[in-house]
Amino acid sequence: MPRPRSPSPPSRASFGIVAGEWAGSLKVVGDAFIRLVQMAIVPLVMTSVITATGSMSGAGTGRVAARPFGWMLGLSAVSAVVAVVLGLLLRPGAGMVGLGAVDPALAAPDAQPAGWQDTVLGFFTTNIVEAMAEAAMVPIIVFSLLFGVALNRHVRATGNALALNVIDQLQQIQLGLIRIVMYVAPIGVLALLADPSGRVGFAVVGSALAYLGTNLLGVVVLTVRRP
Repeated sequence: MPRPRSPSPPSRASFGIVAGEWAGSLKVVGDAFIRLVQMAIVPLVMTSVITATGSMSGAGTGRVAARPFGWMLGLSAVSAVVAVVLGLLLRPGAGMVGLGAVDPALAAPDAQPAGWQDTVLGFFTTNIVEAMAEAAMVPIIVFSLLFGVALNRHVRATGNALALNVIDQLQQIQLGLIRIVMYVAPIGVLALLADPSGRVGFAVVGSALAYLGTNLLGVVVLTVRRP
């Protein structure tokens, strides 16, 4: 399937600078694109984890199923450290111009930091539907892993793989949905950058490039392997 060609970030922002405040009318398009991505990602993660865990076979299946959770925690910790270090060194948000009033929730005094017990309890949810609605990915992944293990045991005990096949088909459909959403990604990103660049001007280009460059550097640090 051919990939849609996307204009570079400077050209997207330049469109907003040329269009001026009129570019703000495109904000709804960018917001709709973000919602499409958020709509598709949660069911895709759930079906992918359940299918991968439920289709495992052989001895040590339980240990293998627990590895994704360990990798998730480990990579999340490493990613957080890399992000903090790059943010402190490069300061990509320096000089960024605010476009509106500060969110009252952000302006409120900081609450007491949660202890490790609360952090661990946050991995589990009492209502998976609520977790899906809030896109709380860690509880969703934990639920999907446990569901996949239970599904794996059910398939091995009964020989009936109907539920596993249904979820696998749902995963394929979700992948198709993601591909459809990615076709409109250039338009969505264009609309997202056109709105602030139209109101702020050329200053937003430098901020966007600094952020994208820092993000790219972080990805390179996390993916480059030693020979």
